[in-house]
Amino acid sequence: MKPIAFLFCEGSEAKLALINKEKDGTIKVYGVSSSFVDVSLRDFDKPISLPIKEEGIEFEQTNFQSTEVLQDENNVKIISLSNAIVQSKIKKFDFVPILTEPNIFYYVYEGAIYEKKQHSLESLIDDISKSRNIKIEKGSIDIVEISDDRLLAVVIDGEVECLPLIKSVSNYVGKDQPNIKIIKAAEISLAYYIGKFYNLNEDEHSIIVYVGKEYSKLIFLKGKQIIHLGSTLDVGTTNVHTYDVYFSKILLEMETGNIAIINKIIVCGEDVSENLILSFYGTFPDAEIVRLEFNSLDLTLLNETDKLKISSYSIPIAAAIDYYDSLDNKYQGINLLSRQIIEERKFFQFSWHSLAILPLLFFVTLFFTIKILERKNEINLISNQIIQKEEIIKNNQAVLEQIQLLENKINNFGIISAKLDTLSVGRALLTVVSEKIASFSEKKKNF
Repeated sequence: MKPIAFLFCEGSEAKLALINKEKDGTIKVYGVSSSFVDVSLRDFDKPISLPIKEEGIEFEQTNFQSTEVLQDENNVKIISLSNAIVQSKIKKFDFVPILTEPNIFYYVYEGAIYEKKQHSLESLIDDISKSRNIKIEKGSIDIVEISDDRLLAVVIDGEVECLPLIKSVSNYVGKDQPNIKIIKAAEISLAYYIGKFYNLNEDEHSIIVYVGKEYSKLIFLKGKQIIHLGSTLDVGTTNVHTYDVYFSKILLEMETGNIAIINKIIVCGEDVSENLILSFYGTFPDAEIVRLEFNSLDLTLLNETDKLKISSYSIPIAAAIDYYDSLDNKYQGINLLSRQIIEERKFFQFSWHSLAILPLLFFVTLFFTIKILERKNEINLISNQIIQKEEIIKNNQAVLEQIQLLENKINNFGIISAKLDTLSVGRALLTVVSEKIASFSEKKKNF
């Protein structure tokens, strides 16, 4: 099985975890990297270099050919994000993007749930189309069951913004076109991971607090199922000044979701410090507060720095567990594949009206092919006739040569006859003269 680059687009930052399921079933993390670059550590006097892609490239620093490029923030992000792939030296891998708001939106469905998933999807699409007045394409929506016999729909809202970033990373490490297997939803995968590895009682309420650099997320669980998704907080490690923002937001979301008490709080993301955990104890003294752990994963290939900040990659890792369990039919999570990605995969890009004339193109091609074959048969027939005519001409030429030879013989016969006639007359005269000479000689003897 090829490794998968699970890439989470989180605001202006992206995080990548290169993960594979080994033959023995172990989930192994080959590397992690982020597009975030600490400006204080950058040497702006040193130009950035991008590798020139070559066929059969080896992902070793000494084998890269590089060219100087302009000092550009996007180039820095691509290089930083690609680091996990470059350092792993893995050539063949696929991508799984992980989306969150605003690239996707969530919709709670409380209508009839059918035995067949497709029927539930059709009913839900109709419900969303009427309530939001939008058109939803197949592949851009999927559902999971949540608490209280409800469905939670995940819908791709517009274009997948992180696709250009995936293409840039793919090109940087030597791949012409990225192979995107499926799209996962960040909150759904994270909730599944925690529900799988943590003992959560069915009648207890838990909250997952994911702290990002710019945004934070609150996911409320009842047992192992989602009961409420809090709206995204516009605070993170780069812009938070007090933890009170989290507490007030949690209390507000608890009121919105009709949740009376929190029994467990799981903290993950960029900030899992003791200060944050102790602050939660001040507001929720009866709750069990824990950090998200990754004991089931093989992290032996990571350096100590990456191991210490592994919680920052909670969502890509959770998406990996979601993905591999879905392949093994242990869990049916969110599996999206937008039309944009489907169109990207096509060798030929056609719009709907271009597709409509494809049958006509087929019949036109067939017509001209038949005509060409007919003309080819006619040409072959005419060529055979020409060969036959040329053979007749050769035979006639031979006959003409024989006739010419005979004519020459006939003409020569006339000349010979005339000469013979001339000789005949001369012979007669010679005979007369000879007789006279003989007669004269005879008379002379008698004297």
